[in-house]
Amino acid sequence: MLLRHVLIAYLQDVTRLMSEVSSGKHGKNSDASVWQGMREYIAKAKPEELQADLRQLSEVIRRGQTVRIPLFALKELRSILAQAAWHMEDTAERYASSECGRVLAQLSSIGSAEMFAQEVARFIGRTGGARRVLVQSAAELDQEMRQKMLTSLMKSKEFVLPTFRVDRALLGGVRVFHGGQLADDTWLGRARKLIRFTREKGVV
Repeated sequence: MLLRHVLIAYLQDVTRLMSEVSSGKHGKNSDASVWQGMREYIAKAKPEELQADLRQLSEVIRRGQTVRIPLFALKELRSILAQAAWHMEDTAERYASSECGRVLAQLSSIGSAEMFAQEVARFIGRTGGARRVLVQSAAELDQEMRQKMLTSLMKSKEFVLPTFRVDRALLGGVRVFHGGQLADDTWLGRARKLIRFTREKGVV
């Protein structure tokens, strides 16, 4: 399982961060800023809270599934996995000098991004811990647009797993199915709204 390698690497990173914080050192990692939230949590958390975090991570790795009530470290892991499932190469670069980034870079180099994303979806969705989001567009979205959508979706309190599909019948624009609701900003959607409006006003 590809995902298992990332989980183990992440556990190593968290353990390293705990050691650095307890010793007052911050290491020489170029990706120190991406771990800032974890560092602050480790500095403030009680020893028993940190032990509980490590136990939960170890159990997640051993059992190969997530849990309904994730502790801080697992929440951070879910965030990293969500980013990597969208774009593995960018995430690997962001966490460049960590074990997690190193493993993601290896997976990216062997072209396993699609398989990895499927494993992430199963991992997060196994206990109902994520909501599926379907993003449809008339043409393939570039990485910049996907990243903007990821940033927007990650602001939600829910953990989301997006799926991208191209539907040329939409003519242009994007529509998103999320939580039983539809946000439609496609040309086809606009045309339908215009037709409905003109019929209601008796124009046609």
